[in-house]
Amino acid sequence: MQFTDVAPDAKNWTNLSTADTKKYIALGVGITDSSGWNTGYSTTTDWAASNAAVQFGSLGSGKTGNMALTAKYGLAWDNSYTAKHQMNFMFNLV
Repeated sequence: MQFTDVAPDAKNWTNLSTADTKKYIALGVGITDSSGWNTGYSTTTDWAASNAAVQFGSLGSGKTGNMALTAKYGLAWDNSYTAKHQMNFMFNLV
């Protein structure tokens, strides 16, 4: 299944038709809590539809940080489906 990524406020997700449910999705990723992140990290969810590089923050040496994927989607499914998305993380080591 091939979705079109849209902004989270682009659709009325609870009222999408079956055809639009199978066509549109809003995917985002963001930091879930402050543990491990250095001061200045961003709590804003970055949505795939923005198609822009975003710096979430920085981690100290030996630290870990938690991030989560979030999604908005229609509810009018007529069957079970599988979709694949690719997410790329780029890191700078300093």
